[in-house]
Amino acid sequence: MTADAFTLPEEDLRRIVAESGADLSAMRGGRIVLTGCTGFFGKWLVETLLHADRELGLGLRLGVLTRNAAGFYAEMPHLRQFRNLGTINRSIQEITSGDFSGPVTHIIHGANLLNDGSADWALRHMQTAVEGTRRLLSAAGKHGGAAVLLLSSGAVYASGLARNVVPFREEAACAEDYLSEPGVYAACKYFLEMFCAAYGRAAGLRIPTARCFTFFGPYMPLHARQALSSFFNDILHDRTVTVTGDGTAVRSYMYAADLIIRLLAILVRGRHGTPYNVGSELPVSVKDLAHCIAAVSGNNPEIIIQGKDVRGNAPAIYLPDASRVKSELGVCGEVNFEEALRRTFRWYMSSATSRRG
Repeated sequence: MTADAFTLPEEDLRRIVAESGADLSAMRGGRIVLTGCTGFFGKWLVETLLHADRELGLGLRLGVLTRNAAGFYAEMPHLRQFRNLGTINRSIQEITSGDFSGPVTHIIHGANLLNDGSADWALRHMQTAVEGTRRLLSAAGKHGGAAVLLLSSGAVYASGLARNVVPFREEAACAEDYLSEPGVYAACKYFLEMFCAAYGRAAGLRIPTARCFTFFGPYMPLHARQALSSFFNDILHDRTVTVTGDGTAVRSYMYAADLIIRLLAILVRGRHGTPYNVGSELPVSVKDLAHCIAAVSGNNPEIIIQGKDVRGNAPAIYLPDASRVKSELGVCGEVNFEEALRRTFRWYMSSATSRRG
């Protein structure tokens, strides 16, 4: 094993092992399959599990479901050295029990289809969500009672699905309103929560749900349509930090290491069919976020508030109540927000220096 086996901050990996040691030990000897986890969340999950396996001698085997194994290793070439990590080169809509080399003990399911602007995107997204999930759970059930963690989203709260205003009135004017990206995404996530709860009850699979809000840290996509990512990108490229709206929208931001600690707890100890909000409860306005990122970077960039009308996918206030994960699973601690921003900034600066070197 080479010295550069892991790319995430060592202090974060060690903290996760320290705080999630009991949950990780409960996975000893496990065969873990991850879907939709080749991006931000997945890179943290894979490195965390491989690091924990090395530190605790867990004997884990990991399989990443991806249609582009070459692309996965191109982004994470240091992972090629791990013999207990493999890829399942298949679409989730094609997966069968034969793709699992033996019993699967844990599944982390987060497969999504990104909007590529095509006319049939909404249909393909729904087919991926429904048929892909059904095939995944069917394959898992044939190898025994796996624990499945469904990665859902706080977007379900903004979907209008739970509104109870009478007299009832039609909300969508036409198919185009129904099939907007936020509407399709939220509806699919909400349906999958119910589908997995029903399927798990029938098949003997324990499937808790993590409703994920907003996160940041190393490997977050800097091209994402998210204020924090956009501000980081501006600063890293020596640009003016631009707030498109008036900056009054309120969000919360959780560091990725704290996300992983919570996901492991829900996977191992979460109740079947139960949603757990995952996210920070600290409210931060977009304007304050821009100034905070600028301050921790030390670059003193100019900040411009454009004040334009912004029609985003999330409501003006997007905050979770995280009391269930605290009271039921006992997960409470978080890295200080400013410290987490500093760690993220240092990581990106170090990565840029390494690439130039």
